[in-house]
Amino acid sequence: MSDEEFWHLTLVQLNALIKQNNLSERARNWRAALICSVLANIYRNPKKKVNPFEPEDFMPNPKKVSRKMSEQEMLTQLELMNASFGGEKHE
Repeated sequence: MSDEEFWHLTLVQLNALIKQNNLSERARNWRAALICSVLANIYRNPKKKVNPFEPEDFMPNPKKVSRKMSEQEMLTQLELMNASFGGEKHE
């Protein structure tokens, strides 16, 4: 996505992109966690660990957000992200 396209997104469109990215990331994490659980179960000592490992045991735990960000905080975060990727600031 170009800088121009990014800066013309509405908050609804941006939120939809973020949600889609989060779902895609969760699917990738799930596949990796499934592989980890299979490998862990192959080498699991059933005498020491009776229950098999589950993929959930290997999923990253998302940080809980204690409060919602204000619109100004969201804009600041977006500007920082854009700058970190070499984008230009648009007024």
